[in-house]
Amino acid sequence: MLRGVKVKLYPNQQQKEYIKNLLGCTRYVYNKCLEYKKLNYDTDKTNVGLKQLGTHFHHTLLIDYPFLTDHNTKVLKQSIIDLLDSYSNFFSNGTGFPNFKSKYGSTQSVRFPSEAISSRNDYTTNRLTLTTQLKSLKFKCSNEHHQLLSTADIKSATLSHSKADG
Repeated sequence: MLRGVKVKLYPNQQQKEYIKNLLGCTRYVYNKCLEYKKLNYDTDKTNVGLKQLGTHFHHTLLIDYPFLTDHNTKVLKQSIIDLLDSYSNFFSNGTGFPNFKSKYGSTQSVRFPSEAISSRNDYTTNRLTLTTQLKSLKFKCSNEHHQLLSTADIKSATLSHSKADG
């Protein structure tokens, strides 16, 4: 069973700017939802779940911060799911309490759920389409993984950017 394939993307300048903006927006949504969750717990001692955070996202964040509408909402809502996962890991595994994400951290990442990834990908041309804004991204991977990509059913894609990437 194939668990993951690491590919290197070669975006053009416009795609680089969009990716940088997307990383910032997912970090912003994560931090705002973490702030909302902590505020609700501190004031009412209530635990805010996915439904309430989704409502807060759609009815407050998207309206108050229109720059978030430039991106796929499924990708932005994935950061809320990641926040809830880190909360559950804190209580079940004793890992650290979820922290606010910093733009100055060593690695930033965004996860694309399967619903946000284009189903029209043709991996033989070494081009990948994640969303409507990220079309025809050049990529490179090893030959053995390249053959597996064409038959794989992609569950999610994680785009990560480190300071070393520039």
